[in-house]
Amino acid sequence: MAICEITGKGKMYGHNVSFSQRKTRKVFKPNVQKRTFMIDGQKVRLNVSTSALRTLRKKGLIKYRFVICYNKVMEVNFYYLFCVFAVTLGSMILHEIMHGVVALWQGDQTAKLSGRLSLNPLKHIDPVMTIIVPLSLALMGAPIFGGAKPVPINTRNLRHAEASFALVAIAGPLTNFILAFIFFLLYSFVSNTGNLGLLFVVGIEVNLGFMLFNLIPIPPLDGSRVLYFLAPDFVREFMLKLEGTAGMIVIYVLIFISGGLLGSYMSGASNLILNFFKLITGQ
Repeated sequence: MAICEITGKGKMYGHNVSFSQRKTRKVFKPNVQKRTFMIDGQKVRLNVSTSALRTLRKKGLIKYRFVICYNKVMEVNFYYLFCVFAVTLGSMILHEIMHGVVALWQGDQTAKLSGRLSLNPLKHIDPVMTIIVPLSLALMGAPIFGGAKPVPINTRNLRHAEASFALVAIAGPLTNFILAFIFFLLYSFVSNTGNLGLLFVVGIEVNLGFMLFNLIPIPPLDGSRVLYFLAPDFVREFMLKLEGTAGMIVIYVLIFISGGLLGSYMSGASNLILNFFKLITGQ
């Protein structure tokens, strides 16, 4: 029998009393439901009684509830989805712009001439990776990640070819790392309740997800460019075979078929980075 993990309420025993004062034994079972909460930036599944939920709502303590699944009925906090979309869009734009800025610094103007140094989201959006994938993952309560249209780079224009290309590639994930840390600092300065706190939590989650996903060494993700610079020739030959359609197929298989493995990697790495943030800020 499930016990409410907030109040400790569980099965209780008592009696039914008839009009003739006859007592019959009765078992009182609380209506306990499995719910998903965001607590200190972590997603936690708890057994909660409906009476405890009513009390929490009245007191305004449920601020981070985002997706609740019970008996295949889904209740969605649309503000949470709005935060995911807004943070994804802003972070993705900065991620892509930094690719182009570093490429320009290294001698290639292709991104600039293609208009990819613009803050206009239409220049960067990929309908699947920028919108559908992040929002779907948010609805499922999974680690959030995504992507955008690759920034065009002409490696022949770069000063140091492979080394410069690796710098261009790492600029995007590094931008997301810095953004995640900024959101972490902002979250540390506000109370752990309210819509502003939720926005900062989403900022941490989305940017860590973007960084970790893009560091996977499968073309055309950023991690593959860094690995290509460091790898021996036989690994480079294999990676060249994955360029284009083959690499995208592997990525989609990783997302939609091997989601559990990918989720474990994202969650584990995110927790390590969050612990690092707490360590350096003395929390």
